[in-house]
Amino acid sequence: METTPLSLICSNGTIDVKFEPTLTAVQTQELAAKLTTIATVEHRIAQLEQVAADWKVAAIIKPHIHGSALV
Repeated sequence: METTPLSLICSNGTIDVKFEPTLTAVQTQELAAKLTTIATVEHRIAQLEQVAADWKVAAIIKPHIHGSALV
């Protein structure tokens, strides 16, 4: 079964992540609860990798870091 990637907005970019096998409804709710704070792409990747390890699933992560807004 094909899984739909999640798109997560971070303070310095976005992340598309897909879990294989697909997360259960309970896991999806738990993941949402863990991702309530604003984080950088790097911090969010670390969180996603830890969740994947804890649940013994593969996380396919595609980060998109935006350039600095400071001039």
